[in-house]
Amino acid sequence: MTKDNSRDCPNRIRELRKARGLTLAQLAQAVGMTTGHVQKLEVGERELTLPVMERVAGALEVAVADLLPPALGGLTDKERRIVDTYREVPSYLRGAFDGMADSQQQWRGRGEIASFPQDETAKRSA
Repeated sequence: MTKDNSRDCPNRIRELRKARGLTLAQLAQAVGMTTGHVQKLEVGERELTLPVMERVAGALEVAVADLLPPALGGLTDKERRIVDTYREVPSYLRGAFDGMADSQQQWRGRGEIASFPQDETAKRSA
C-alpha cells in the first residue's frame, strides 16, 4: 500500500483480492460466504473476526496480519518480505537481523535517525 488509507479502508481485503485477480463472487465462494457479506467485510460494515480473517487470508494466500493496514498493525509488502526472509534464513544467520534491530531500539519512537561514523576510506573519497 502506497498511502495510509486506514480510515477509509479498515482492511486490505479488496486490495489483496484485486491484486490476485479475483472477483467478489470468486472470493466469496472460496470462503463460503455470500458476495454481499464479503463486500461488507471489505468496506468495514461487518466485523472482521479472527475466524473470518483466517478463512479470507487462506483464500487469498496471505498471512492473517496482512489483512490489516499498517496503521492497524499490519505489514507493508516490504515489511512482509523482511519477516518472511527472517523466518526462512538459517538460525545462525539471524544474528545479523537481530543485531540491526537491537541497535535501533534506542531511537524507536523518537523520530530520530541513527548516524554512523564514516570509515576513513569514505572520508577521503568525499
